[in-house]
Amino acid sequence: MMLMHPITTHPMRVKRPKLILLFLLSFLLIGCGIPNYFYLGSSYYTISSKQSETKNSSDVSIKFNDPQQIAKCTNDNPSAVIFYWIDNQNSPSGSGQSGLISAFSTALGISSSNPGSGVPLTIYTDAQSSPVAEYKYLMNSSSSNEKEKYSIPYSLYYASMKDTNGNNVRLQSPTFHVPPIVNAEGKTVVNFTIKMVDEKYLADGVTLNEDFKKIYLEYTDKRGVEQKYELTRYDTASFSQIPTKEDLDNGYADYSMFTAKNRDDQSMIEFNQNEIYVHFAVAFCASKGNFNNIFWSTLTPISPVFKIGRDTST
Repeated sequence: MMLMHPITTHPMRVKRPKLILLFLLSFLLIGCGIPNYFYLGSSYYTISSKQSETKNSSDVSIKFNDPQQIAKCTNDNPSAVIFYWIDNQNSPSGSGQSGLISAFSTALGISSSNPGSGVPLTIYTDAQSSPVAEYKYLMNSSSSNEKEKYSIPYSLYYASMKDTNGNNVRLQSPTFHVPPIVNAEGKTVVNFTIKMVDEKYLADGVTLNEDFKKIYLEYTDKRGVEQKYELTRYDTASFSQIPTKEDLDNGYADYSMFTAKNRDDQSMIEFNQNEIYVHFAVAFCASKGNFNNIFWSTLTPISPVFKIGRDTST
């Protein structure tokens, strides 16, 4: 009787197909490129602002606490972008603030669950023609009378800049308004000051009857050179150029909360040239470097709120 030997398989014959499969998968992944994301959790950066004693300026600081992530960036980012909205309230927690913060996140694809979800900021070659984000605040929302409810629109824009010669400076990625520097401790930071000053004269030397307030952005660049720019409205006009009530429906889109055509209830419009405030906010963007996504921080309001309105009755 012939004995049958059990069939045996050489161990290498089992492993070889698996090794080949792993090799093919590795080749495909390398060929397609493995996405490399830039991401900073909220605990890995801080955005703070400090009001001066005279309440006419604010020192803003952005500090980054994750060297491994920052090392992925080029030297010009993460950089700061300065945004603003116009309001008739000086409260930092005014009606439009929380809504605009949320609308900003939606507009630029900010998502903590998806670090690759950010989108580029639209940079306009001339005057900015549309807001970055919009929000409508519903007044009297708890009222049982529907006729008492109406919406107030708020529009968020990025600020424009002029140099010391009065020339418009185009916003650009990745430097945006303020690029980062490495401070004495070797940490990457973004520091700048927003300051409002009273200037008695226009550029042509004509004396005004009231103070002409201008708002400036000041910072020290990575070469140690002091930089100074005037912050201006979306259409490059000075924040001091206050419209009249008749002007509001023609060319003052950032004054949306005062504009009749954008209001649900036109009878509720109140416009006092003395009670006009500009609220600034900052977010930083990382868009260039050894990563595949665009990262935006949350929008952070800056204190103080600057009163740009003035009493023209005297």
